[in-house]
Amino acid sequence: MKKIVLALIAGVLAVSLMAATAGAKRTAAPPTLKPGTLIVGLTPPAPGFQVGTLKGTSVVNPKGMEVDLAKDIAQKLGLKKVEWYYQASFPKSYAPGPKPYDLYFGEETITPERSKNVDYSIPYIDADQGAMLRKGLSPAPKSIADLKKLTLCAQAGTTGAAYIKAHIKPTKALYPSTTSIMYQQVQSKQCDAAIYDIPILGAEKAAHPTRYGDIVGRIVTHEQYGIVFQKGSKLRAVVNPVLKGLIKDGTVGKLQKKWLSTNFAELPVFK
Repeated sequence: MKKIVLALIAGVLAVSLMAATAGAKRTAAPPTLKPGTLIVGLTPPAPGFQVGTLKGTSVVNPKGMEVDLAKDIAQKLGLKKVEWYYQASFPKSYAPGPKPYDLYFGEETITPERSKNVDYSIPYIDADQGAMLRKGLSPAPKSIADLKKLTLCAQAGTTGAAYIKAHIKPTKALYPSTTSIMYQQVQSKQCDAAIYDIPILGAEKAAHPTRYGDIVGRIVTHEQYGIVFQKGSKLRAVVNPVLKGLIKDGTVGKLQKKWLSTNFAELPVFK
Protein backbone atom coordinates (compact mmCIF):
# COMPACT_ATOMS: atom_id res chain seq x y z
CA MET A 1 0.00 0.00 0.00
CA LYS A 2 2.84 2.34 0.90
CA LYS A 3 4.48 1.69 -2.48
CA ILE A 4 1.24 2.58 -4.26
CA VAL A 5 0.91 5.84 -2.32
CA LEU A 6 4.54 6.74 -3.03
CA ALA A 7 4.03 5.96 -6.72
CA LEU A 8 0.96 8.20 -6.81
CA ILE A 9 2.84 11.02 -5.10
CA ALA A 10 5.71 10.64 -7.56
CA GLY A 11 3.27 10.77 -10.44
CA VAL A 12 1.63 13.93 -9.13
CA LEU A 13 5.01 15.57 -8.65
CA ALA A 14 6.04 14.63 -12.19
CA VAL A 15 2.85 16.10 -13.65
CA SER A 16 3.31 19.27 -11.57
CA LEU A 17 6.90 19.58 -12.74
CA MET A 18 5.84 19.21 -16.37
CA ALA A 19 3.15 21.83 -15.93
CA ALA A 20 5.58 24.21 -14.26
CA THR A 21 8.12 23.68 -17.04
CA ALA A 22 5.48 24.33 -19.69
CA GLY A 23 4.44 27.46 -17.83
CA ALA A 24 8.05 28.62 -17.70
CA LYS A 25 8.35 28.17 -21.46
CA ARG A 26 5.20 30.18 -22.03
CA THR A 27 6.50 32.94 -19.76
CA ALA A 28 9.82 33.00 -21.65
CA ALA A 29 8.09 33.80 -24.96
CA PRO A 30 8.53 37.51 -25.85
CA PRO A 31 5.38 39.46 -24.87
CA THR A 32 4.50 40.65 -28.39
CA LEU A 33 1.06 41.68 -29.61
CA LYS A 34 0.94 38.67 -31.93
CA PRO A 35 2.61 35.42 -30.77
CA GLY A 36 5.73 34.60 -32.76
CA THR A 37 5.67 37.96 -34.57
CA LEU A 38 7.38 41.31 -33.99
CA ILE A 39 5.31 44.23 -35.27
CA VAL A 40 7.63 47.17 -35.99
CA GLY A 41 6.38 50.72 -36.54
CA LEU A 42 8.16 52.84 -39.17
CA THR A 43 7.71 56.32 -40.69
CA PRO A 44 9.57 56.22 -44.01
CA PRO A 45 11.18 57.62 -45.98
CA ALA A 46 14.35 58.37 -44.07
CA PRO A 47 17.22 57.50 -46.45
CA GLY A 48 19.83 55.31 -44.81
CA PHE A 49 17.55 54.52 -41.89
CA GLN A 50 14.32 53.24 -43.47
CA VAL A 51 12.74 53.30 -46.91
CA GLY A 52 10.06 51.11 -48.43
CA THR A 53 6.84 50.92 -50.40
CA LEU A 54 3.72 52.04 -48.54
CA LYS A 55 0.58 49.95 -48.84
CA GLY A 56 -2.20 51.00 -46.49
CA THR A 57 -0.85 50.62 -42.97
CA SER A 58 2.00 48.36 -44.12
CA VAL A 59 5.53 49.03 -45.31
CA VAL A 60 6.48 46.58 -48.04
CA ASN A 61 10.08 45.49 -48.59
CA PRO A 62 11.65 48.02 -46.19
CA LYS A 63 15.40 48.59 -46.18
CA GLY A 64 17.80 50.56 -44.03
CA MET A 65 19.86 50.58 -40.86
CA GLU A 66 16.87 50.54 -38.50
CA VAL A 67 15.14 47.83 -40.55
CA ASP A 68 18.18 45.56 -40.30
CA LEU A 69 18.48 46.28 -36.58
CA ALA A 70 14.81 45.35 -36.04
CA LYS A 71 15.38 42.08 -37.91
CA ASP A 72 18.42 41.30 -35.75
CA ILE A 73 16.41 41.95 -32.59
CA ALA A 74 13.58 39.70 -33.79
CA GLN A 75 16.06 36.92 -34.55
CA LYS A 76 17.69 37.19 -31.13
CA LEU A 77 14.24 37.01 -29.52
CA GLY A 78 13.46 33.85 -31.45
CA LEU A 79 10.66 35.49 -33.45
CA LYS A 80 10.39 34.09 -36.96
CA LYS A 81 8.19 36.79 -38.46
CA VAL A 82 8.42 40.60 -38.65
CA GLU A 83 5.55 42.82 -39.76
CA TRP A 84 6.14 46.45 -40.72
CA TYR A 85 3.46 48.96 -39.67
CA TYR A 86 3.30 52.38 -41.33
CA GLN A 87 3.00 55.13 -38.69
CA ALA A 88 2.02 58.03 -40.95
CA SER A 89 2.37 60.73 -38.29
CA PHE A 90 5.72 60.87 -36.51
CA PRO A 91 4.34 62.76 -33.45
CA LYS A 92 1.91 59.89 -32.83
CA SER A 93 4.89 57.69 -32.00
CA TYR A 94 5.43 59.56 -28.73
CA ALA A 95 1.81 60.50 -28.05
CA PRO A 96 0.13 58.82 -25.06
CA GLY A 97 -2.08 55.78 -25.52
CA PRO A 98 -1.92 52.25 -26.95
CA LYS A 99 0.19 51.50 -30.02
CA PRO A 100 -0.65 49.16 -32.92
CA TYR A 101 2.94 47.84 -32.93
CA ASP A 102 5.36 46.26 -30.45
CA LEU A 103 8.08 48.84 -30.97
CA TYR A 104 8.84 51.81 -33.20
CA PHE A 105 11.93 53.03 -35.05
CA GLY A 106 12.02 56.62 -36.30
CA GLU A 107 15.39 58.21 -35.49
CA GLU A 108 13.61 59.42 -32.40
CA THR A 109 15.53 61.51 -29.89
CA ILE A 110 14.97 60.49 -26.28
CA THR A 111 13.66 63.46 -24.28
CA PRO A 112 12.23 63.82 -20.76
CA GLU A 113 9.03 65.29 -22.19
CA ARG A 114 8.40 62.39 -24.57
CA SER A 115 9.32 59.89 -21.85
CA LYS A 116 6.23 60.94 -19.93
CA ASN A 117 4.08 59.29 -22.61
CA VAL A 118 6.19 56.40 -23.91
CA ASP A 119 9.10 54.23 -22.86
CA TYR A 120 12.46 54.13 -24.65
CA SER A 121 15.10 51.49 -25.08
CA ILE A 122 18.70 52.13 -24.24
CA PRO A 123 20.16 54.40 -26.99
CA TYR A 124 21.20 52.71 -30.22
CA ILE A 125 22.77 55.85 -31.72
CA ASP A 126 24.48 58.81 -30.09
CA ALA A 127 23.06 61.50 -32.36
CA ASP A 128 25.73 64.11 -31.70
CA GLN A 129 26.58 66.83 -34.17
CA GLY A 130 29.13 65.98 -36.85
CA ALA A 131 31.39 67.86 -39.25
CA MET A 132 31.26 66.83 -42.91
CA LEU A 133 33.93 68.49 -45.06
CA ARG A 134 33.87 69.75 -48.62
CA LYS A 135 35.97 67.75 -51.06
CA GLY A 136 39.63 68.70 -51.18
CA LEU A 137 39.82 70.49 -47.83
CA SER A 138 43.24 69.97 -46.29
CA PRO A 139 44.34 69.72 -43.58
CA ALA A 140 41.24 68.28 -41.93
CA PRO A 141 40.17 70.02 -38.71
CA LYS A 142 40.88 68.16 -35.48
CA SER A 143 39.64 70.59 -32.85
CA ILE A 144 37.15 73.38 -32.15
CA ALA A 145 40.02 75.82 -32.71
CA ASP A 146 40.53 74.36 -36.19
CA LEU A 147 36.80 74.61 -36.97
CA LYS A 148 36.88 78.25 -35.92
CA LYS A 149 39.17 79.05 -38.88
CA LEU A 150 36.77 77.57 -41.45
CA THR A 151 33.58 78.74 -43.13
CA LEU A 152 30.91 76.61 -41.48
CA CYS A 153 27.29 76.00 -42.43
CA ALA A 154 24.28 74.60 -40.59
CA GLN A 155 20.57 74.69 -41.23
CA ALA A 156 19.01 77.66 -39.45
CA GLY A 157 17.28 76.84 -36.17
CA THR A 158 19.07 73.54 -35.61
CA THR A 159 21.27 72.31 -32.77
CA GLY A 160 24.24 72.65 -35.11
CA ALA A 161 23.50 76.30 -35.85
CA ALA A 162 23.10 77.04 -32.14
CA TYR A 163 26.41 75.32 -31.34
CA ILE A 164 28.28 77.27 -34.03
CA LYS A 165 26.97 80.58 -32.65
CA ALA A 166 27.49 79.78 -28.96
CA HIS A 167 30.70 77.75 -28.93
CA ILE A 168 32.69 77.72 -32.16
CA LYS A 169 32.17 81.36 -33.20
CA PRO A 170 33.96 81.13 -36.57
CA THR A 171 34.97 84.09 -38.68
CA LYS A 172 32.28 83.15 -41.19
CA ALA A 173 29.18 80.96 -40.99
CA LEU A 174 26.21 80.33 -43.29
CA TYR A 175 22.75 79.46 -42.01
CA PRO A 176 20.60 78.25 -44.93
CA SER A 177 16.89 77.57 -44.51
CA THR A 178 17.08 73.91 -45.60
CA THR A 179 19.48 70.99 -45.52
CA SER A 180 19.34 70.82 -49.32
CA ILE A 181 20.85 74.30 -49.56
CA MET A 182 23.39 73.41 -46.87
CA TYR A 183 24.52 70.37 -48.88
CA GLN A 184 24.75 72.50 -52.04
CA GLN A 185 26.96 75.00 -50.21
CA VAL A 186 29.34 72.19 -49.22
CA GLN A 187 29.40 70.81 -52.78
CA SER A 188 30.06 74.25 -54.30
CA LYS A 189 32.79 74.93 -51.69
CA GLN A 190 31.01 78.01 -50.33
CA CYS A 191 31.14 76.11 -47.05
CA ASP A 192 34.16 74.21 -45.72
CA ALA A 193 32.24 72.02 -43.27
CA ALA A 194 28.59 71.32 -42.52
CA ILE A 195 27.70 70.97 -38.83
CA TYR A 196 24.59 68.83 -38.43
CA ASP A 197 23.08 65.70 -36.83
CA ILE A 198 25.76 63.12 -37.47
CA PRO A 199 23.42 60.24 -38.42
CA ILE A 200 21.77 62.42 -41.08
CA LEU A 201 25.14 63.58 -42.42
CA GLY A 202 26.14 59.91 -42.54
CA ALA A 203 23.05 59.00 -44.54
CA GLU A 204 23.71 61.84 -47.02
CA LYS A 205 27.36 60.83 -47.39
CA ALA A 206 26.38 57.18 -47.94
CA ALA A 207 23.82 58.14 -50.58
CA HIS A 208 26.23 60.46 -52.44
CA PRO A 209 29.79 59.41 -51.50
CA THR A 210 31.56 61.35 -54.26
CA ARG A 211 29.96 64.73 -53.53
CA TYR A 212 31.62 65.39 -50.19
CA GLY A 213 34.78 64.94 -48.21
CA ASP A 214 34.91 62.90 -45.02
CA ILE A 215 32.92 63.17 -41.81
CA VAL A 216 35.91 63.87 -39.62
CA GLY A 217 34.62 64.25 -36.08
CA ARG A 218 31.72 64.74 -33.72
CA ILE A 219 30.61 67.36 -31.26
CA VAL A 220 29.05 65.82 -28.15
CA THR A 221 25.58 67.26 -27.53
CA HIS A 222 24.16 64.21 -25.69
CA GLU A 223 21.34 63.64 -28.17
CA GLN A 224 20.45 59.95 -28.47
CA TYR A 225 18.07 57.87 -30.56
CA GLY A 226 16.00 55.18 -28.87
CA ILE A 227 13.45 52.51 -29.80
CA VAL A 228 9.94 53.54 -28.73
CA PHE A 229 7.61 51.33 -26.70
CA GLN A 230 4.11 51.87 -25.41
CA LYS A 231 4.23 53.15 -21.84
CA GLY A 232 4.57 50.20 -19.48
CA SER A 233 5.41 47.71 -22.23
CA LYS A 234 6.87 44.47 -20.85
CA LEU A 235 8.74 43.95 -24.11
CA ARG A 236 11.18 46.76 -23.33
CA ALA A 237 12.84 44.75 -20.55
CA VAL A 238 13.31 41.87 -22.99
CA VAL A 239 14.64 43.97 -25.88
CA ASN A 240 17.13 46.07 -23.90
CA PRO A 241 19.57 43.22 -23.09
CA VAL A 242 19.39 42.08 -26.74
CA LEU A 243 20.10 45.60 -28.00
CA LYS A 244 22.95 45.97 -25.51
CA GLY A 245 24.46 42.76 -26.86
CA LEU A 246 24.15 43.93 -30.48
CA ILE A 247 25.93 47.15 -29.56
CA LYS A 248 28.65 45.33 -27.62
CA ASP A 249 29.40 42.75 -30.34
CA GLY A 250 29.76 45.48 -32.99
CA THR A 251 26.59 44.70 -34.94
CA VAL A 252 25.13 48.19 -34.56
CA GLY A 253 28.44 49.80 -35.54
CA LYS A 254 28.60 47.64 -38.69
CA LEU A 255 25.04 48.61 -39.63
CA GLN A 256 25.90 52.29 -39.16
CA LYS A 257 28.90 51.90 -41.45
CA LYS A 258 26.88 49.97 -44.04
CA TRP A 259 23.89 52.33 -44.23
CA LEU A 260 25.21 55.64 -42.85
CA SER A 261 28.81 55.52 -44.13
CA THR A 262 30.41 55.83 -40.69
CA ASN A 263 30.61 54.04 -37.36
CA PHE A 264 30.05 57.15 -35.23
CA ALA A 265 31.65 55.68 -32.13
CA GLU A 266 34.99 55.52 -33.96
CA LEU A 267 35.05 59.25 -34.80
CA PRO A 268 37.21 61.55 -32.69
CA VAL A 269 35.50 64.16 -30.53
CA PHE A 270 36.20 67.83 -31.26
CA LYS A 271 37.48 69.59 -28.16
